[in-house]
Amino acid sequence: MPGLSGRIAPPWEIGIGDYRELGDNEIPEGKIEGYWETPATINDTWGYKSYDHNWKSTGDLIHKLVEIVSKGGVYLLNVGPTAEGVIPQPSVERLEAIGEWLKINGEAIYGTDACPFEEFEWGRCTAKPGKLYLHVLALPDDGRIILPDFSGSIKRAYLLADPECKSLRVKNEGGDVFIDLPDKLPDLVDTVVVVEKDF
Repeated sequence: MPGLSGRIAPPWEIGIGDYRELGDNEIPEGKIEGYWETPATINDTWGYKSYDHNWKSTGDLIHKLVEIVSKGGVYLLNVGPTAEGVIPQPSVERLEAIGEWLKINGEAIYGTDACPFEEFEWGRCTAKPGKLYLHVLALPDDGRIILPDFSGSIKRAYLLADPECKSLRVKNEGGDVFIDLPDKLPDLVDTVVVVEKDF
């Protein structure tokens, strides 16, 4: 299958195996059917290397997580311990920061399905029955996100990080749905908008 590579010949092509493994740090261009994962590194190496200080930022790691999950995959993030079994502090800091982000936004990651729509300029989306989770990775200039050719009716939209779940303004124009964002997003890395819809 184009764009997919594993450590051995693709077993799914001959009817064995129950998931696919992409190449190291590989993220597909679009959605992939079935179970699959991306094995990835926090810096440039799999094992511990004292000279490898090219650590990916927490924001970059969260964006990769969201993109992979939005396409139906699993992010298999590697940690390379030292010879003494110690996890390097930069890895610890990034994993703890991702954990803090997931405390607030885990609903939009755990148990979700791939986005039923194409990618958006402003970000990605994940889904559960009756809900879409819109991951705003870049604030649009006009402060609105657009869901083009959106069918059905929306019950409401709100920020996942908002404990009071105050509704955002939603407008339907010519089959497109526009959602007004607040002037200041609660999370500049990834603010999640929950859309409750009649599916």
